[in-house]
Amino acid sequence: MISITGETTVNVPAKDVFNFLVNIDSLYKIWHPKDHVFCKVLSGSLAKKGGRFHFLEIIGGFPLYLTARITDVRENEYLEYVPAFPFSLLKTGKAYFRVERISENQSKLTAYVEYGGKLMDGIANFLVKTSSAKKHIKEEGENLKRYLEQKEFAATSFATSFAQGYRRLKKATECKAKRYENWSVCSCNCEEMY
Repeated sequence: MISITGETTVNVPAKDVFNFLVNIDSLYKIWHPKDHVFCKVLSGSLAKKGGRFHFLEIIGGFPLYLTARITDVRENEYLEYVPAFPFSLLKTGKAYFRVERISENQSKLTAYVEYGGKLMDGIANFLVKTSSAKKHIKEEGENLKRYLEQKEFAATSFATSFAQGYRRLKKATECKAKRYENWSVCSCNCEEMY
């Protein structure tokens, strides 16, 4: 059995990482724009045990298609899936994502995949080189980190900009009112905002 583990530290809360994973069908191309072709939920939800989905990705030039079933979910912490029928007949492995809370706004994502088996290791490694799969998982982690941190940065920046803009507008309005009342020059130095 071939197994690969990748770890990524992300500067967002664990729930944000988990939400990304359970909504991957709509974020699949963001997760890996080059290798991911599609991901679609077939039944249920990725956030619930029993949910089924399928995906197509191209790793190291080899198209990898799989229908999978969610086998274990712990909200904001863990998501596991295995191949669904007919792929389950091959007993070729499983994959999981573990999300650990480091602090309020920092998490560690562990991605784990195993594939192959006694008879399948040679074939699996011939079709999808282990080095290509490791590179793919590393890039997925980097892309997830970049997307979530930029999203968090954008949300924080918007909130900060909005608050700053509101304070400036309020101050300018107050100053303008004072000026019209007193017909005097503003003492708060805000003229440049008009």
